[in-house]
Amino acid sequence: MKTMNFLVLLTMVFSLNSCSVEENQANETFNNLQRAQFGNEETQPYLEPSLHLYFLEREHEDLSAEKLKLIEAIENGDEEAVEQLEQVQEKLELNQSYKEFLNERYGDLMVRFPPRPPRNPCKIGKRTHCPVPGIRLMNILNPQDASDLLIQVKTADGEIIDEITDFDQDEQFEGMNSYRFELNEELSQLTFTKEFAAAGGEISYTIFVQL
Repeated sequence: MKTMNFLVLLTMVFSLNSCSVEENQANETFNNLQRAQFGNEETQPYLEPSLHLYFLEREHEDLSAEKLKLIEAIENGDEEAVEQLEQVQEKLELNQSYKEFLNERYGDLMVRFPPRPPRNPCKIGKRTHCPVPGIRLMNILNPQDASDLLIQVKTADGEIIDEITDFDQDEQFEGMNSYRFELNEELSQLTFTKEFAAAGGEISYTIFVQL
């Protein structure tokens, strides 16, 4: 009986050690990604799904503000605003489905950007234009199970400066493709084009990056 109990205990110890090793490896990968999101002195890495989510959250704020204006216009007798409100509502529902998809598929990897304080409005205008911080050497990390990216680097006015399609397998982060490029403008636009399952095809979105 003592021998049997000892064997059971030994099995449990090995099992716990095995789980602990797997959890530590998973945590280390996640922690590396978290550290990468905040950047370092050499490059500014971002996880592409996090940038997409950032854009969608800012878009939701813009659409919600527009919805309130249209409701007020309808209450004041503007009948044309009814159709516009329906279109905005459809965009909000689509926006929500995209966010849910990103959170479900990449939630364990994404580091959420903090919400912009309401008393510190974006100086550029629309909240979708509020820039993320960057430095000259950018590194966009894209999960290898995602579609390839086309990244267009543009001036703040939208003039295309460069197009990036080449990537390398990132040595530091297993399972990630790395798109590296240099920014030369104080304020730049990055337009991402990719196949997006939630949309059933190809989509594009644009964020601003502030050096």
